[in-house]
Amino acid sequence: DKPVNVNLQCVALGHASVKSQKSPSANEEEFIIELEAAQATAKASMLGVWGGAGIVRKQRQAGEQFNVDELVAWAGGRQISVFIEHNFDGTRYRCSVLDEGEFEHASFTLQLAGVQSPRLDADFGTHAKQFVDLRLLNRTLKVTFVGSLPSPSNPVAVCVVHHPRGNIG
Repeated sequence: DKPVNVNLQCVALGHASVKSQKSPSANEEEFIIELEAAQATAKASMLGVWGGAGIVRKQRQAGEQFNVDELVAWAGGRQISVFIEHNFDGTRYRCSVLDEGEFEHASFTLQLAGVQSPRLDADFGTHAKQFVDLRLLNRTLKVTFVGSLPSPSNPVAVCVVHHPRGNIG
């Protein structure tokens, strides 16, 4: 099988656009011409970002555009779908709400309820982070809000995370 150029495929499917180059080398210039041709085809076919409708998401940040307590009240004890974007350590994550409604695409920091992992510079801190990276990072999961931790700079929601496979420990 012939190898596939991922950059070219992304542009051809309308998932990316060509970045302008100030002074490309001869090899780069040839590739840029190929990318621009793929982009023109994607635009003409209205693929991906060139489809017209586009995906517009207005992300709201906890502490800046809303209070975490409002998010906890909105959830009302039910399970909410979130996407785990970043793992700070084994028990604190940056998440985005996926459920439709007032807080769709709201971004907040989540603290696992009832547990605390070691700091990254302490014994087993990196092990805790790696454990979570493998099981939760870049996944859509359900969470139940149980409260919040007050902080003027970075308010934190305290949650129980429900993994689709049950107990992952």
